[in-house]
Amino acid sequence: MPLPTALINRRDKLKLELRDHLADLESGRVTEGEARTRYQRIDADLTEAEARIAEYTAIDAHERESRAARKNSDNLAHRSSGGGDPDDDRDTRTRRTPFGDVDEWRSLNGRNPAHEVSLDLPTREGRALTAGTATAGAETVQQSVAAEFINSLTARSPVLSMARLIVTEAGGSLDFPRRTSIGTADAEVAEGVAFTEDDPTFDAVTFVSWKYGSLVKASTELLEDAEPDVIAEIAAALGEATARAYEPKLVTGAGTTEPVGYMTGMATGVTAAAAAISTDDLIDLQFSLDSPYWGLGPVWSMNASTMAYIRKLKDADSNYLLSFVPGADSSPFTPRLLGHPVVIVPDMADIGTGNSSVAFGVMDRFYGVRVVGRDRQVAVDSSTDYAFANDQVTWRSRIRLDGQVLDVNAANALTHA
Repeated sequence: MPLPTALINRRDKLKLELRDHLADLESGRVTEGEARTRYQRIDADLTEAEARIAEYTAIDAHERESRAARKNSDNLAHRSSGGGDPDDDRDTRTRRTPFGDVDEWRSLNGRNPAHEVSLDLPTREGRALTAGTATAGAETVQQSVAAEFINSLTARSPVLSMARLIVTEAGGSLDFPRRTSIGTADAEVAEGVAFTEDDPTFDAVTFVSWKYGSLVKASTELLEDAEPDVIAEIAAALGEATARAYEPKLVTGAGTTEPVGYMTGMATGVTAAAAAISTDDLIDLQFSLDSPYWGLGPVWSMNASTMAYIRKLKDADSNYLLSFVPGADSSPFTPRLLGHPVVIVPDMADIGTGNSSVAFGVMDRFYGVRVVGRDRQVAVDSSTDYAFANDQVTWRSRIRLDGQVLDVNAANALTHA
């Protein structure tokens, strides 16, 4: 898939604008405050353009690898360590500035856009989870590895897709305000009578940062002799292993030495039988949610086993409660229960004594996930030095995050007696 000419032209125009801005800064024609504001605006636009270019580049690289494999097996070890395709004729022009190359200058100021792949998660804040690829020794992970990795990571991270994503630059303790009551307003106040003071109350939850990651090694022989899909398999394994490390903690973590899981901090809305769920139980759980949250997009969450059980439940007219409707996105069908979407969370508890097997609520109001690294939340690095004696290439992933309940009233659980 070739890069769109308009996208290339936009990138080059922004680089020219940045070059002129840096020249003005060096000559003193703009103040420091003006320079900072203008730079942030240009940098944000340029980062967006480069992220889109990176996505096209990743797709194009994958298509080139597939074509090359059908003709004659290429040296995959060379490509996995950052080597380019000899037939790659994509535009690589750069602009010189008084401070040197624009990309180099931005990299020195905390930005390395040439090695970023971004993916927008469906959060209310519209944050983007970004996988950055950095050098280790002289090696660089391919864009295709980063793209495959983050696809696998998010596919195995349903809590991240539901929660409010809070991205911070550093990983120190973060106190986040949480409202615990809305206060009470006076009604029918008589003329000349003072209002009664009854303010809403707040407390704070403290986010820290827990580190999760994975190492995957592949022999040079495997990279040289296997089909191109081996790179995708390595990236998928890396993403799934990383998600498997933190996702259970975001569901049932106890806090203190790990994140607080969203089911750990959820109140019981309905108590069901020890080993069963009835139609009335689900209706009661749905209506246990305070009415102000109904218009904010509440969803159900449960594991696949519980969903299979509920799939067999019917109403008084013998209609199944859970149905599948055509999805608006790439998913052909979306499960809906009593009119609301269902999210499968593999790490939620099964139906059983004392377990909370079903949740219903506005999850991005109820639960927040703090991710560290404003420009590079997920690090994906490669090295040929780590396992040099074994003639292996090593990939490493790393993510720092924490989870906390933000609004205790925004979701309720079905708990078995």
